[in-house]
Amino acid sequence: MAGEVIYDSVDAAAQAAGVSGQAVRNWIKSGRLDAEKVIARRGGRDEFQIRHSDLMRAARKSAAAQSVVQPLQMGLDGAGAAPRAIDPMCLNVVFRQRAEILPFSLDMFKGYERFRAATYTPSIPAVAELLKLAEWDDFRVLFGNEQLAVASEAAAVLTLQASIEKAAVGGFAAAAFGDDRKRAIADALADGTARFYTMNGGVSHNKIYLLEGERGRRVMTGSANLSLTALNGRQAELLTAYDDDDFMWETLSGLWDGLEARSPMPMDVTH
Repeated sequence: MAGEVIYDSVDAAAQAAGVSGQAVRNWIKSGRLDAEKVIARRGGRDEFQIRHSDLMRAARKSAAAQSVVQPLQMGLDGAGAAPRAIDPMCLNVVFRQRAEILPFSLDMFKGYERFRAATYTPSIPAVAELLKLAEWDDFRVLFGNEQLAVASEAAAVLTLQASIEKAAVGGFAAAAFGDDRKRAIADALADGTARFYTMNGGVSHNKIYLLEGERGRRVMTGSANLSLTALNGRQAELLTAYDDDDFMWETLSGLWDGLEARSPMPMDVTH
């Protein structure tokens, strides 16, 4: 459009729209706002050129989306503080007891000693990130689709696990991994901290996260797989969290145990 205003930075666009710079970056990341990346970086972050018409279009879409999701943030009886605007195009977590929605953060997994997860999509990078979060006493992940697991980089980890169980070759085999992420996983396998499972004779599409320790017990369940794409907020996902909720803990912990019973371990995927 001839003569249209073009903002040469995210901050300039944010000021024009009356929102934060992070909100504009979220619009760009989610695809809601078209922007041209500029080669120069400021403060270690990518910079963008943004057309005024595209900025206003994104702002209207955001306002419309917030009008839909805001009622979810009110107290269950309709009372409470004014709702906080949230971005529906990322991973949000509903804290059931607090009637609150927050953007997902890996800090929500910190402070616990034991971790169990069921995920449909296997992601070794995500597993490696979580292993680095804490000194886990017990870390177990169940992959809900055997075919996806054996066709991905998870196959190497499953094969190593089988080797460790059969021949106690943990230290030697772990050293063979050149990839730092896989080597960290191999070390956790070798010392008995980590265990990985795959469904046998069926598919589980559940996404369950069970955390327990001195902090208490937390259950999280919803649409987000244990993957960097989901946990980094790159797509629209929702998890519901239950803290120290005996009913939800017993229910989903029991479900996880049932899935584990149908998942052979160790699993040798070399044949």
